[in-house]
Amino acid sequence: MATLGKCKKCGVRVYDLEGVTAAKACWHKMCFKCETCNWQLTLTNYKCINDKVYCKNHYPVTGFGTDHIIGTQSTDSLGLANPINAPKLDTVNQQVRGDSGKTQVGLDSMHISKPVNAPKLDTVNDQVRGDGGKTQVGLDSIHIAKPVSAPKLDTVNDQVRGDGGKTQVGLDSIHIAKPLDAPKLDGVMHQVR
Repeated sequence: MATLGKCKKCGVRVYDLEGVTAAKACWHKMCFKCETCNWQLTLTNYKCINDKVYCKNHYPVTGFGTDHIIGTQSTDSLGLANPINAPKLDTVNQQVRGDSGKTQVGLDSMHISKPVNAPKLDTVNDQVRGDGGKTQVGLDSIHIAKPVSAPKLDTVNDQVRGDGGKTQVGLDSIHIAKPLDAPKLDGVMHQVR
């Protein structure tokens, strides 16, 4: 029987049918486990780094493992330069507050002056209601005049029905005339036979 070599975990000889070869080493199928959590691995779910095998969750690059890739990174790289050169919190606060500790935003700034100078609710209500609690909006205002001058429902119904309660729609109207002029079913059946 052919052997794959010695198992990387237990050191015992591994035969072809009972072994797994991955990451330039061989293991028994039962010894092929994650270095961190001892989860049973297969050839489809293992990850390898520094001659050690891991499951997807404990892979050092993306998972929660403790063995991380060792390398150097320059402080000029964008990943580190932006956080290092960002203004500190106390500097930002001094820019907003100023030296005296008070804010530099005055009452004349736009987002404060408009609400401060806006008319109070009582004033607005009095302008709408007028004297004595009656509204100052007249019947000739556009949003009241149109509904008031609109024809009443009875008038509209009489216009549709016409005199004597009969409709003014005749048999010659297009949506009634076409079905009346259509060939009858019996006549069509005789033509087919």
